[in-house]
Amino acid sequence: SRMESTGVPGCVHASKEAYDVLRHQGQRGWAPTGGVEIKGKGIMDTHLWTPPSPAESCAGLDSSRSPGGC
Repeated sequence: SRMESTGVPGCVHASKEAYDVLRHQGQRGWAPTGGVEIKGKGIMDTHLWTPPSPAESCAGLDSSRSPGGC
């Protein structure tokens, strides 16, 4: 709830620990927030992940096989 209240619509707001795990798994699209005041925690180093647009996520796929019809 604390992370959600300081997040950005359409993005995933993650702690540094979660970011470190996901980054090493090849997730791209992360941006540092520069630190966010989290109630009861103080300033936390966090990152925002923006999912790729539907066109980007379906690039190179055969549209007849894509569930979203991209």
